[in-house]
Amino acid sequence: MTERKYPILSLVNTALAIIGVVATVFSCLIAFIVLVNPTMAQRVIIEFYNPITPTPKVIVITQPAPTLPPLPTYTPYPTYALPPTYTPFPQPSLIPTFSLLLPFSDNFDNGVDSNWNITSGVWRTIDGRLVADPSNKPSEIIVGDENWENYVIELDVFSNSAAGFPIGVIVRSMNGKSLIFRTDCCNTDWILIDRESQQSIAHINQGGLDFTLSGFVKNRIRVEVIGQMFTGYIDGKQFLQVTDSTNPTGAVGIMSQTPHGNSLLFDNFVVTVP
Repeated sequence: MTERKYPILSLVNTALAIIGVVATVFSCLIAFIVLVNPTMAQRVIIEFYNPITPTPKVIVITQPAPTLPPLPTYTPYPTYALPPTYTPFPQPSLIPTFSLLLPFSDNFDNGVDSNWNITSGVWRTIDGRLVADPSNKPSEIIVGDENWENYVIELDVFSNSAAGFPIGVIVRSMNGKSLIFRTDCCNTDWILIDRESQQSIAHINQGGLDFTLSGFVKNRIRVEVIGQMFTGYIDGKQFLQVTDSTNPTGAVGIMSQTPHGNSLLFDNFVVTVP
């Protein structure tokens, strides 16, 4: 009844319903486009209705896509080298090591044994016998270990006209100090050596080397080192005995001093335990 009475009102209601449907479809289409391609410019459609002219006025506003900040630059973590493997230093052994054990012997048939240590002068062998070249200073050659304590030394000395010059048997040689049983044709003594200095601690006016003008004469020398007692023998006869506490241990050796002419020869050197 109302529609018949007011036909114009009915037409207005229908037109408004159609416009609502179109607006809804248009809004859905715009939303779909924005979701599918977000970087595309968004278009905002604002509808204005002119009260006189029913045609809507459309204003298009273009908005640029938002600029995103750059991603932070990746800095790699520093690489750490593994610490070096700890290798402990070897600890010194409390047990003494010996470079040469007793007994020791050398007949010099094959030259000078590698165990000998020449500390002064020039030493060589002649026909299986040890000899020091002539020198104004004592020539010394050492063998053994500084840990040697008690021992007996025996050797042959071949003397000639050079018997007026001394030879010596070195005992308890250690740290530049030693004792020497020294003899020649006329004197025998015990000499305490402290590096460059020397001191006679016992002496007799009797020599143990035979003097000869032709060839060589052999003399057998024996030195006993036991504790602080030192005893020297020549051809089985005790010549000189002394006590000394300078070195409790030490190596052994031979001393020779012939300034010119013939040299004295040494052979059959033996060191044994008493």
